[in-house]
Amino acid sequence: MGDTLFMPDGGTQELIFRRRRTHPFRSIQKILALPDNTRMFVCHDYMPNGRDVKWETTVSEQKQNNIHIGGDINEDEFVKLREKRDSTLECPSL
Repeated sequence: MGDTLFMPDGGTQELIFRRRRTHPFRSIQKILALPDNTRMFVCHDYMPNGRDVKWETTVSEQKQNNIHIGGDINEDEFVKLREKRDSTLECPSL
C-alpha cells in the first residue's frame, strides 16, 4: 500500500506532497474495487490510541472502518476532510 492507505484507524496519507489533490482518492478507489477478502499489508503504522502495531488489513476492513475513506465518502468530501486534517499537522522534515 505504500503511503496511500494506513490501518483503518490511521486513515490515509496527508495531501501535502501531492500536486493533484484528487489523485489519492482515485488510487484508493481502485484498491477498494479489489475483492473484499484481498489481504493488504501497510507500509507503517502509527498505532492510534496506543494499540499494538498492526501491518495487515483487508479491502473489506478498509471499506467499513477506514476513518478517512470508509462508508460512502465522495471525492470532494475526501479532499475537504484531508485538507482540514492536514492543516493541523506539522510540515514533515525532509
